Amino acid sequence: MGLAVVLLATAAFLYGLVSKGCTKPKVLPPYEEIRRPTSTLQACLKEVDRTLYDALYRNGTRERDVFFSRVEPRRTAGEDWEFTEMLVRCKDRRRARRLAELIRKALLEIGKPPVLEMRPRAPHRILLGIRTQGMLTHSIILDFGMGSLSPGGGVRPRVAIVIDDLGYDPVLARGFMELNLPLALSILPRAPFTREVAQEAVRRGIPLMLHLPMEPRNYPETRPGPGALLLCMSREEILKVVDEDLARVPGAVGVNNHMGSLFTEDREKMGIVLGELKRRNLFFVDSRTTKRSVAYTLAKEMGLPALQRQVFLDNRASKSEVRIQLDRLRSIAGRSGRALGIGHPHKETLETLEEDAAWLQKAAQVVPVEALLGEAAKGVRR
Repeated sequence: MGLAVVLLATAAFLYGLVSKGCTKPKVLPPYEEIRRPTSTLQACLKEVDRTLYDALYRNGTRERDVFFSRVEPRRTAGEDWEFTEMLVRCKDRRRARRLAELIRKALLEIGKPPVLEMRPRAPHRILLGIRTQGMLTHSIILDFGMGSLSPGGGVRPRVAIVIDDLGYDPVLARGFMELNLPLALSILPRAPFTREVAQEAVRRGIPLMLHLPMEPRNYPETRPGPGALLLCMSREEILKVVDEDLARVPGAVGVNNHMGSLFTEDREKMGIVLGELKRRNLFFVDSRTTKRSVAYTLAKEMGLPALQRQVFLDNRASKSEVRIQLDRLRSIAGRSGRALGIGHPHKETLETLEEDAAWLQKAAQVVPVEALLGEAAKGVRR
């Protein structure tokens, strides 16, 4: 009798919570491969990045004089990190040397200071190399020549942004849809709210992509979630999974990989996937979760419209870090004419994009992903 009363009371309590509109427990998305628990190396790199930004700020370096020419994913001893190559335009040799000295002193203030190497690279350039834990993690070129480093013709650089991993929080997804930016939304095929988010995006006329799960390194310890492509699958099995996943995201005009650090390195398996996407007149974006990905190169060889990611906006979900990555995206586009960034459904990412939308649209042309495809196909440098 007592147990029955307790059960009835518990049921009534839970019913009261639901009837009052209490939020359901949040369903967490599959483990995102690129965002791992912060390691010692990653913490050091974060500190180096912040130190460099602070040195540039104290030097009075203008935003338009800083260019991230390369942000490249790397993996060492099981740790994922990003190599950064930055070019800074200085007025003359004296100012370049002053900035180099400022950076050197700033790095010495870090608890375990990285090693700074400095040597002339050309008559009008000084090369700074930063070694963190014995590895070359940053290359900084101080250029005091008078040549222009940005695209010619007075045309603003173009950037596109994809938001990944959608399908778990429809409220957050709606927030990205309401931004005054032409984002593309990439939805996981078998998340709890996949169909709801997809239908809302199509209704609003927002470009929609399938975020196709693929086998990561260290599988099965690292799991890509349901609907994933695995290297052990046959051609028929791969095509079946692709067909089923696309059917769950109606209206998708393109595909990008979720995880896939192992799968995207396999030319044969990726060829099957890309061939099917070409048959369906879809495009592909290589999320580049591994430096050795063959996906983008293979897609170009096959004549499939394709792009590759230059920047992850929120490997560390804080507004200050998202702003740093947005600046990287802008500066890479400023050097090459275009750049593609990928973000994730974090509250910090949404708020930063909302707050910085006007700045970003002034610094570059923010365009739909499809607008970059023609340039990529032609190899156009705007």
